Amino acid sequence: MSSGRNTLDQPPRVTILTTDRELGARIEKALKQRSVISEQSARPNECLQKVLDNPPDALIVDMKLPSTTAIEFYNRIRGEVGLDSPPCLILSDSAEEEIITRAYEAGAADFLVKPVSTGELMAKLRLHVPKLRRSGTGHTDRFNKIGAFKIIEELRRGNMSVLYKATHPRYEGPLALKTLENKKCDLDTLLRFRREVNLLTHLEHPHLAKFCEAGRSRDRFYFAMNFIDGRPLDSVLEEDGALPSQVVLTHLRDLASAIAHLHRHNILHRDIKPANILLSNDKGAVLVDFGLARHIRDQQLTGSHMVIGTPLYIAPECLEKDQTDERSDLFSLGMVGLQMLLGKAPIDGKNLYEIFNRIMLREFPQAKEVPGVCNDLATVIDRLLEIDPKDRFQSADDLVHALENIRSAGCTAS
Repeated sequence: MSSGRNTLDQPPRVTILTTDRELGARIEKALKQRSVISEQSARPNECLQKVLDNPPDALIVDMKLPSTTAIEFYNRIRGEVGLDSPPCLILSDSAEEEIITRAYEAGAADFLVKPVSTGELMAKLRLHVPKLRRSGTGHTDRFNKIGAFKIIEELRRGNMSVLYKATHPRYEGPLALKTLENKKCDLDTLLRFRREVNLLTHLEHPHLAKFCEAGRSRDRFYFAMNFIDGRPLDSVLEEDGALPSQVVLTHLRDLASAIAHLHRHNILHRDIKPANILLSNDKGAVLVDFGLARHIRDQQLTGSHMVIGTPLYIAPECLEKDQTDERSDLFSLGMVGLQMLLGKAPIDGKNLYEIFNRIMLREFPQAKEVPGVCNDLATVIDRLLEIDPKDRFQSADDLVHALENIRSAGCTAS
């Protein structure tokens, strides 16, 4: 579960965007004294590219920039990176209420008024960069706890939510603790978070993360699930390449049974992709992250003609008619199955339009074309990827039955 940012065993890294070289040098000196890596830039476009290529743990951006403002620049970052944008501290000559309000509305994590004191700078960075709290820079125990949960490490950070590995006296073993900072989120984000909690409370399946509890601690909402000690499927494919047919069959069967369980509870996942699948030695394939999931009859949290999900795995009917049902999840699973056989993404589009167009025209490999693939498995995956939902399996239960029949009969390679 990584966001592409520095791993926890690397020093914290901060990117500074300012045309004031003296100010930038003072900030860099203060960071260096505390073993924080920093890089300074005076050009917004150059800085944007650096952030996209190698996201830092935090941004410090001067309000005064050539041809733009800190708020406009951070809006560009959020537009490119989305919810995984690094936290941004905005520098300003003024503490006027209007300027501070605009900064927070743009999603800035915090605000600094020039001249910046080292103490204030580090205190605010510690608040938003968990690594600094573990680096021996004077943190207190309260930073390592959320309510009764003791934080072990940060797993993934978005703009408004953070996922931790944690422990709790009431539960045996580690937990995955997802938190949402109330002061940073809008009503829609809060509703989605609460919806995710409501959906998870009804689910218990060996190939789904198990819900433990939810609540609020100070200004943070949270919910906890059992921690899955596994590797994300996207990392496995990137590092190890294509998987054998028998392994793909097993993973698909695990995931299909989890999806069938969701659908029996009238829940659509809507974001089935390798990054949301963990491969565990003891649990097999486990489906995680229900941030986009919804009840089948709930249409209110999806705007008209709004594409929901990750482009490569979105079913054609969602793109063309904005119609989603159980068979749309099955299309996404089929694309995951094909990717496991290929060892890489089935579609290599330069932009969203190109990806969507190739999906609509079915311009991606067929499973039966993969050398050495199990014939029956290829037939199942190709059926999942039919453009017309009527030509796919009509339920996840039907898919589970088909996969179990293949497993019983044994895979025969072409």
